[in-house]
Amino acid sequence: MVESISTPHKIKKEDQSTFVLAQPTRELSNSVKKTKKGVQKEQTLVKHNQDNANFKENIVNLEKQFNIRSENVENAIKGVITLASHNPHLQNQLFNDEIPLFLQINSIKIPNTKGPVKQLFRVPLQHSALPADFDICLIVPDVKGIKNKEHEKHLEHYENLLQSKDVIGIKKIMTFHEFRTEYETFELKHRLADLYDVFLVDGKISGKVVKKCGSIFYKKRKVPIAVKLQASKLKAHIGQAIKKSYFHLNVKSDSHCVQIGHSKMDTSDLVENVYSVVEFLNKKFPGKMDNIRSLNIYAHRGSSIPVYFSLKNPNAVKVPTLSIKKPKSYKSASGELTTQYNANVVVRPSGQIVVRRSKAPVEIEPDQENVDDVITDAEILRENKKIDQVDQQNTGKSKKVTKKRNLSKSDEKQTKEVPAKKHKIKKRTNKCIC
Repeated sequence: MVESISTPHKIKKEDQSTFVLAQPTRELSNSVKKTKKGVQKEQTLVKHNQDNANFKENIVNLEKQFNIRSENVENAIKGVITLASHNPHLQNQLFNDEIPLFLQINSIKIPNTKGPVKQLFRVPLQHSALPADFDICLIVPDVKGIKNKEHEKHLEHYENLLQSKDVIGIKKIMTFHEFRTEYETFELKHRLADLYDVFLVDGKISGKVVKKCGSIFYKKRKVPIAVKLQASKLKAHIGQAIKKSYFHLNVKSDSHCVQIGHSKMDTSDLVENVYSVVEFLNKKFPGKMDNIRSLNIYAHRGSSIPVYFSLKNPNAVKVPTLSIKKPKSYKSASGELTTQYNANVVVRPSGQIVVRRSKAPVEIEPDQENVDDVITDAEILRENKKIDQVDQQNTGKSKKVTKKRNLSKSDEKQTKEVPAKKHKIKKRTNKCIC
């Protein structure tokens, strides 16, 4: 045994045997990983099929409830596409681009608003309304501990994060510092909005980015969509965010529109998107479907075809009111104001400060032990009056003494009466000077 251990050649054989034994363990681990991935894929497919089945049941219920038939919707979509494609203004284009399709919503009553109201909504669609080769721009906060000048390190950090969560297809990663400094003017923002089809933002800086975007992103329906980069299933989370469509609720008009897709999509997908919008309107639109007069499918430079129309009496429909749902902690705080007499302060959640003064004076109960030390306001006023009277008497005496001292002999001479001088009156002579 000692000789076998001392020989190096036999040690190598033992090393080889151990290496051979280690191989099946790696293969087993790889097979386990593959089986886990396969199980996850199967689970996602089962969930997807269940969601599709539930959505088809919702379509059937909506057809019965609002009398919106899928056949009529399909024929309307085909008719709008043919009318838009035969338009001479669109036939002379260099590139055969997609024609965006919209669902026009006409309401019966314009809602009343109480204060600031949420006007921007994201409508979840069954299928994405974006083109096949769409480009995504992800706006990201600056990493703590890294300087703004070191731009590449910021990008490496987020590229590694996306690779670890199997997120593919994002064309541009932009830091907030870059977006704030390099895209300040109107023209640069206009170019940026034309470069990409979708803009995603981390939820931490979504408010700041939306304020910096300006009106161009609203006009082109490319307002950045908030995303949680710390989500465990980031890929599925981004996929759901891309499927949402932009809906701007105009409080001062009765006409609104939502994009449901484009002309190169399948008609069945477009029909499902229409029903997903109807489901959203029945839940979150002011007044719900009772306040909707008609739904039309239309395209730019093309006519619109109605899909739904109601003949309700407008007097029978109540005017809806819109207001923000305030949280439970949204309360005003009040307390005493020490800098003013008989005053209270009320601080509201909006930041407004209100000072309220009480007419009746506040009675202060003196302590039983220190009753002699307490002084009332009347006693203080009496003492102040006495002090003022003494001061006035002293000041009067001092003025008289100073006047007597200041009177000198020269002043006394001036005070004596001076006789008035006799002025001679010259006679006027009427002499002619030649």
